Amino acid sequence: MPLDGNSTQRMLTDVTAAFRSVLEQPDLDLTLASSLEDVPNWDSVDLIAVIVELECRYDILFELPQIDNFTLVGDIVRAVAAKCRLQAA
Repeated sequence: MPLDGNSTQRMLTDVTAAFRSVLEQPDLDLTLASSLEDVPNWDSVDLIAVIVELECRYDILFELPQIDNFTLVGDIVRAVAAKCRLQAA
């Protein structure tokens, strides 16, 4: 089941909040099409920190191979949403 517009926006807001917190960039603006390479002051350790924050927030877990495939913010949004749907089922 795909995300509807409201669900997508809520999840993007949460993912953006995680990035802002980890990177200490309160004004960071992300879209689903934002590339992780385009995020200022980004490194791979930050990705793990963002994922851990999202895992704690949603009580979900990601496997490292899945994390390695994240290249867009939208990839993370869809993956978190999918984990949440599986957990709710």
